[in-house]
Amino acid sequence: MTTPKTPQTIGVLGLGAMGAGVARDLKATGFRVVSTVEGRSARSRERAAELGIDLLPGLAEVVAAADTFLSIVPADQAEPLAGDVCRLAAGKSLHYVDCNSITPSKTTRIAETVARAGLTFSDGGIIGPPPGARIKTRLYVSGPHAGVLEALASERMPVFRLGDSLTQATEMKILFAAANKGAAALLANVMAAAANVGLLDRVIGELDSVRPGLVTTLNAAASELDQKAARWAIEMDDIAEGLADLGCHPGYHRAAGEGYRRLDANLADAKGDTVLDRVLAAWIGPKAG
Repeated sequence: MTTPKTPQTIGVLGLGAMGAGVARDLKATGFRVVSTVEGRSARSRERAAELGIDLLPGLAEVVAAADTFLSIVPADQAEPLAGDVCRLAAGKSLHYVDCNSITPSKTTRIAETVARAGLTFSDGGIIGPPPGARIKTRLYVSGPHAGVLEALASERMPVFRLGDSLTQATEMKILFAAANKGAAALLANVMAAAANVGLLDRVIGELDSVRPGLVTTLNAAASELDQKAARWAIEMDDIAEGLADLGCHPGYHRAAGEGYRRLDANLADAKGDTVLDRVLAAWIGPKAG
């Protein structure tokens, strides 16, 4: 393993909403960005065509061109992609950065795979929407060689260096999502029950008097849940496992995942004047009789 140089040519895979946003931001910051849409969905191909990055025929060409590689793929693809990149990068100096929403134990396995291949590993954790939204994207990085990744920072995506741990950025991502999306599940559960007995406004009023702004967590989440409840359910399962890795109780977030799955199953038939009304109705599901 060699000390990585400051990034110049960055490979990004995949090109979902977050990966495409990061690739676009890196391109705008002045880096050469390479990727591939080999085997990807039509939606990913459409996104890629709009990015202005160098699209190469396949993963082998991306690995050959890049000095830094950002993995931003669905959680179940993180380990297979690391294995593929390591096989293709034999004898090459490459800085591999895993930026996926995975557990610390999975990050550790990926780091070990990368180290065995003689590559450099750093951990990454992306918090917030894709770069360019009203709220800034935050990229957290950790590991002995993560300092060179501070060069990726932009006005839209600041980069924060944590410690030398190879899992600390993953842990940061998990802990933030556990609090943020876990709190939304707790509030949805309570507010759905309140709405069901005609006390929603009263309960919200009392909460606002002692915890000002707390209920805005649920209001902000409602529009996302209308589209992403199934995805959030999977995230809760991963967060539960991640918290268990960190020695904490996983039970609450497993239950939150069950709530989000029920929400997803009921949303199509839910009625309400606002998105929040629909979300609360769907959380409980159809009434008997």
